Amino acid sequence: MTGFIINMKTKNKLYLRSVIWLTILAAIFFGAYSMTAGMGGQILSIYNENFTAAQGIAELKADLNGVRALLVTLLAEKDKTKFDSINSKIKELTKVIDDRFNDLLNNRAFSDDMIDALKKINEPWAAFRDTRDNELIPAIYEGDIEKARSLALGIQAERYKTFISLANEFIKKESKEGNDKVTNLAGFVNTTRNFLIITFVILLVSNLVIKKKKTFFVLL
Repeated sequence: MTGFIINMKTKNKLYLRSVIWLTILAAIFFGAYSMTAGMGGQILSIYNENFTAAQGIAELKADLNGVRALLVTLLAEKDKTKFDSINSKIKELTKVIDDRFNDLLNNRAFSDDMIDALKKINEPWAAFRDTRDNELIPAIYEGDIEKARSLALGIQAERYKTFISLANEFIKKESKEGNDKVTNLAGFVNTTRNFLIITFVILLVSNLVIKKKKTFFVLL
């Protein structure tokens, strides 16, 4: 094989070397493309899992705060003709929260550990919602403000604190895991990119050295 290449005409040798170089360059570019495509898929996976879960719980926190603000408004309202309007807004926001939880709990991209954590966050919310609808709001409609205030400042406040604590812990955990994955992915990409660049430079220098040696021997 070596003898065949040596005996080739100069034109054919140049053509063969060009083919080899183009093949090497194509392999390098294909490797870079594959790396980029794989990185895009992994970033999408991280977004669909960690960041989507963290964002979803952050939105639920905001929704729950909206519900509490409406409850405070209802509790302080003296005009009973406005009760239904405020209560209607509470029900609308409650549906938003329930729908968000349903979407999160049925997200197939989430791991079992994430689903278990989401179920724990949902528990204080479900208890908060049920006590509000079955006891607190009826007490307000009946004019039993003391009972309503006792519930709001007692068990409901505790459930709210539990929800916020679990939600903050979940958001912090998922955000950190997502950021760590992105950092590790970026490190891998940089390492691979540097390897491809170094490989290309080595091949380029080797080709130049070989070319100079051939020119030297020809001159001799």
